[in-house]
Amino acid sequence: MRNKSSIINLEYKNYINDITVKRLNIYVSMGIILLVLLMLLDFFLRKSTIAMCTRLPSLLLAIIILFLNNYQKKKINHY
Repeated sequence: MRNKSSIINLEYKNYINDITVKRLNIYVSMGIILLVLLMLLDFFLRKSTIAMCTRLPSLLLAIIILFLNNYQKKKINHY
């Protein structure tokens, strides 16, 4: 009985991890698109390069998170 419940728990954890990885890609991609649009609006409508540059660290962080999430997923699939 314990063996069966531990298998079910492991399958559930794998399922949750898989969904989290997939949703994280979607959320971070949408955030990147939103930040790029806001940067373009800052540059062309507000004519403020300083406002555009303040969004740059957030954009770089989002790109790094997206890259690491995809790299981690590929690394896990090889094992």
